[in-house]
Amino acid sequence: MKRLFFITVILTSVITQAYMQDQPNYDESRIPAYKLPELLVSLKGMKITSAREWNEIRRPEIVTLFENNMYGKVPGVLLIDSWKIIEENEQALGGKARRKQVELTFRNAGRELKVALLMYLPKNVGKAPLFVGYNFDGNQAVTDDPEVRITTSWMREDTAHGIVHNRATERSRGVEKERWQAEKIIAAGYGLATIYYGDVDPDKNDFTDGVHPLLYQKGQTKPRADEWGAISAWAWGLSRAMDYFEKDPDVDPAKVIVMGHSRLGKTSLWAGALDQRFAVVISNNSGCGGAALSRRIYGETLAGMNGYFPYWLCDNCNKYDNSVYDLPVDQHMLIALIAPRPVYIASAVEDKWADPRGEYLSGYHATPVYKLFGRKGLASVEMPGISQPVMNSVGYHIRPGIHGVFAYDWDQYIRFADLHLKNHSEPEGIRIYTDSAWTDEDIEKRYTYGLNINSPWENGGTLFMHFPEHLEYNPVGNTIQRHYDKIPAPWIISPDAQQASYRVESPALPRVLIESFVRRIEDKELPEGISGVKLAMHIMNSGTETLPVIRALLCMQYGGLTGFPQKLKDNYKHNYIIINGKLTPLSELVTTNPNTTFKGCVVKGCPQRDTRSEATGGLISQDMDLALSVVTSMDNNRKLIIWWTPGKSMIANANIPCMHADPYFGTLKPGEQSYAEGMILFTEGDPEPVISYLKAKDRRVF
Repeated sequence: MKRLFFITVILTSVITQAYMQDQPNYDESRIPAYKLPELLVSLKGMKITSAREWNEIRRPEIVTLFENNMYGKVPGVLLIDSWKIIEENEQALGGKARRKQVELTFRNAGRELKVALLMYLPKNVGKAPLFVGYNFDGNQAVTDDPEVRITTSWMREDTAHGIVHNRATERSRGVEKERWQAEKIIAAGYGLATIYYGDVDPDKNDFTDGVHPLLYQKGQTKPRADEWGAISAWAWGLSRAMDYFEKDPDVDPAKVIVMGHSRLGKTSLWAGALDQRFAVVISNNSGCGGAALSRRIYGETLAGMNGYFPYWLCDNCNKYDNSVYDLPVDQHMLIALIAPRPVYIASAVEDKWADPRGEYLSGYHATPVYKLFGRKGLASVEMPGISQPVMNSVGYHIRPGIHGVFAYDWDQYIRFADLHLKNHSEPEGIRIYTDSAWTDEDIEKRYTYGLNINSPWENGGTLFMHFPEHLEYNPVGNTIQRHYDKIPAPWIISPDAQQASYRVESPALPRVLIESFVRRIEDKELPEGISGVKLAMHIMNSGTETLPVIRALLCMQYGGLTGFPQKLKDNYKHNYIIINGKLTPLSELVTTNPNTTFKGCVVKGCPQRDTRSEATGGLISQDMDLALSVVTSMDNNRKLIIWWTPGKSMIANANIPCMHADPYFGTLKPGEQSYAEGMILFTEGDPEPVISYLKAKDRRVF
């Protein structure tokens, strides 16, 4: 009976994995239970407790395990035989950069391989830090610069990109320029170097071309089972580019950042793991075989990749197609090989094939090795919010959108490089900033008065605030300000990102002025264990019209805070207000429509009874004690507290999700003005002392 049960379990496991490979799994609930290989225990069972033990014992073991079982080892030494500068120009990219086109030549076993390296370097920089990475469509595709030579190597057919009959045409020039953002990189003080990856090894199941034959033994026609696949060959090529950079007087070889996307992100990670000369390593949407954990069996799987692209990894890897749990490594170990050097992992929401959560978890599970070196990794098992990057020695972001490299990604890579290579330190904890993307022409994506506030918690994410979302007057709701006002973003932010302010005239009402102010509160000003920011808003009516029933909507979107509720059914259990002295969850408060996703409540005694929730049946029948709202994390440990005085009302929209505590301004006649102040506070302690502190500061004007 035991034997029959054992056989059944094995067959079930194999069948389940095969099914998942044929039909990609995008359901977290269907991920099988798994245990990752030990990161800090040697093959002989020794616990690794120091950086020295890691470098001398465990790191070499893991490199060998990856070489023998996944990527394959390079079967010899092959260095640059010669190199020459084919072309250079001091006035490239409209005079903003210097261009070099360099040819690297490799010779061995009666064969020759030529690799074309394109470089753009910032002017007036002696030895430039440099981003290096492979491109997919030839060097001419990276920019529309007409002087860049068209790559002549074999390419995968892509007529939409101007690749016809497996060769690049003039039509391919500049097709990847948005992916590379060369001018942005140059403006930031970095150089850019790129190679067409097919120059090193064409992306096809044919080992008679590319670099492989240069290291064959007599009679050999393909790599042995434990020898290099294409990814290992491409990684080798990046190291040879690094050899050249060490000889180029215009490059700082101590500040070379290797970056790759998709299959070339897998490559950049393996190159960075093997070659410790790369100062920073960046993986963009690399997925399975890159940053994503193989054992999750989510999106692309190891078996699938070995089936579609059998030449990317070594042949030994095939034996794990239906037994990935027997693979002696997983990708957190690859990330750990880069330690203590900074590594950045990037994902995209819609790129489920690459398994964003699996990519994040590799960084999280590699963090213990970074800690051995006194470095910060990813502190929480929970992913940060969308577009809420983490910039520790293990960095990460997940952005909206699809598989690809976009300007937002490069903004983060440059910022990451600045932090770790140029020592452009950012203050710990709370930081106030805006985003250039908020000036979008689409009014639904335009956040003219938007602010981000980094939480004080490690890997705690970011709170987004509309300040305001809308500022309305009269019962009809005519606007003084709207979040999509088509004016330049008005915020002036201090150099240390600790305060921000603006003063604007209403775009809708001449001579009505609005001043808004945000500043980080010094710890000594608050009870122990509390951090936060002070808010203030001042409205001056210098016009000729009375502004009755002013309604300010100040939206706090907490979805970007790590570990805070994201799903509709969870939000109201974690949204609280004070009713009759008791902190009460919105899930327990009665509304006309019990299924509403838009709830509101008015402060006791406030003459303005509108909250915008009436139309949805979401007005809570009882009044709240003061304009104070609390949101807790899913584990209830972290609390976000929002407070205004004088206060008017609260709104909570579970769909966004967001929560308000909105101020009261009343009616302003010509020549009158009104002022309100508030706070956003963060704590991991009991909220009651915070509430008592705010109650003592509350003031009423009605």
